[in-house]
Amino acid sequence: MIRPIKYLFSLLAICMMAVGLPACGDDDEPVAAVVTMAPGAVANIELDYPASIIPGKVMFNATGEWAAEIFPESRASNSHVSWIELSAYKGGAGNQSLQIFVTPNNEQSVRYASITVSSPTNSITFHVSQKGRPASGGGNQPEPNPGE
Repeated sequence: MIRPIKYLFSLLAICMMAVGLPACGDDDEPVAAVVTMAPGAVANIELDYPASIIPGKVMFNATGEWAAEIFPESRASNSHVSWIELSAYKGGAGNQSLQIFVTPNNEQSVRYASITVSSPTNSITFHVSQKGRPASGGGNQPEPNPGE
């Protein structure tokens, strides 16, 4: 009589493990990629007139794929922003620090652009302003563009 009880107990234990073990698997849905500002990053980036290469100004953390775009600060303008470029426009997970490449602003007014970094689920925006050429002391000659 004891032997059939041991057999039933063993069978019951095996059945419980068979049902319980699959529940321990990794059935979690994948986490969607997000981008966040990196510690120490600033959302408003101010550049001087003759700036050319500015390292590490666009800093963010990504948990997956990301893409960057540059827009005119005024959405009313549909023009391409030709005075600013980035060292990368897409990438994968990790801490990111992008360089900004700008041409000198030969106008006397400040110019503006927005850099938007997007993931499949969210986006963050960096606002860039670059001072114009000083009104006095520089004459009317534009600053040469080092990229030309």
